[in-house]
Amino acid sequence: MSDLQLKSVEPWAPHLTAAPLTERSDDTLAIAANGTRTCIGGWQITYSGVEAGKVYEMVADAQFQDVDLVRDVLRCEAYWGQQDDSSKGKNQVVLWDYLLPEWDGDTVRFKRRLKAPQDTAELMIRYTFRWSVTGSSEWQLPDLSVTEVADVSEPVKICVVTGRREDRNRRFGSIQENVDLYAPLCRDACEKEKPDLVVLPEIALQYGIKGSPLELAVPVPSPETEPFADIAREYGVHLMLGVIERDGDAVHNTAVLFAPDGGVDGKYRKVHLAEGNEINSGILPGDDFPVFDTAIGRIGCNICMDSSAAESSRMIG
Repeated sequence: MSDLQLKSVEPWAPHLTAAPLTERSDDTLAIAANGTRTCIGGWQITYSGVEAGKVYEMVADAQFQDVDLVRDVLRCEAYWGQQDDSSKGKNQVVLWDYLLPEWDGDTVRFKRRLKAPQDTAELMIRYTFRWSVTGSSEWQLPDLSVTEVADVSEPVKICVVTGRREDRNRRFGSIQENVDLYAPLCRDACEKEKPDLVVLPEIALQYGIKGSPLELAVPVPSPETEPFADIAREYGVHLMLGVIERDGDAVHNTAVLFAPDGGVDGKYRKVHLAEGNEINSGILPGDDFPVFDTAIGRIGCNICMDSSAAESSRMIG
């Protein structure tokens, strides 16, 4: 058993016209299609009394009927805090996780063991019925208990360091000017946010410098990349740096992953070069999508134009 207290049980939908049909009878929460393809919504159940660091096992059972593609239609999530769906264009998204489904005929059990993060006092379980013109489902209030072992590892905190637009929209004269822009931003992020991983932009080391990439390329590691290896070492973080890389007689658009000891955990060389100047610049495309095993998880990369082909991320997955 847990010390959580039931705070509220209420319907939810992102918009009135999308709301499914909902009805409550004691501990049974019904959700049915509203006859439109924009149907999405259901119930959200909020508990107070969450204790940071405790592992909570969450189980939610549902029955369904007349639902096509049921694995798309029904889903269940846990939010650590109250999710705000007010239609202001900028929702405040709190930390959340899926509960994982176990299917058995016309029933499904959603289940997960999750560790409560710091600085939260509430847990919200959300039941969703979506994208179906027909069908219905009946859910039971979740069963919550405290357990010892979580299903997932500790969350990984990532800081994306890009700089202000006005700082980047200028002509840079040298690699050192880029180092002078990005290194303090990385240090500031490490000091304030205590991340596990810092990610910089594409070709951050040579960004905005006039000249051919064949002239601007540097080896990795090199004195030019060492300031970022030093930051990774000093703060014990992983750091991903975009660089035009010299590799013997070849030049690549590369993402370099520095390890917390300042060494190189891996390099990804951009496969899909951008049409126009890049593809005709002398830069050689990469030919694979490596995945790097690290202490915080397995990391793979895409760079810019790679997103033009969905296989770029699918192959990493």
